[in-house]
Amino acid sequence: MSIENIYHDLIITIPLFIWVIFVVKWFSRRVYDLAVKKGYPPESATYFGRKSIHIFASGLIALSLPFLFKEPFLPFLSALILAVYTYLPHKKGQLYQWFQDRENIHEVNFCLMWGMVILIGWFFDKSFWL
Repeated sequence: MSIENIYHDLIITIPLFIWVIFVVKWFSRRVYDLAVKKGYPPESATYFGRKSIHIFASGLIALSLPFLFKEPFLPFLSALILAVYTYLPHKKGQLYQWFQDRENIHEVNFCLMWGMVILIGWFFDKSFWL
């Protein structure tokens, strides 16, 4: 791991992290609102919001990783930060209702496992086309 790789990955990580926050805070909320407007109960609409995050944040970034990053450590660190970010509303009792459910804290587990798969998978096959 070189300092050049860290700088390279940091330049890529910052806009991608902002994209993830945008998807979590704005886009998924619009998906939730649209589902409720179309007549889905809020409990179901929450899962539409969650799936939009899975696809447009974690999925797109996971697909781009082998092409954009030189090391797996900043994506892993970002996943840990997102795990804390999604855990704190559960701890405080102030959920983001458009994607969080009081009885389901799996979005925290998802962030942790995504980061671990990226970190460990990188050393098996950097292309992730296992």
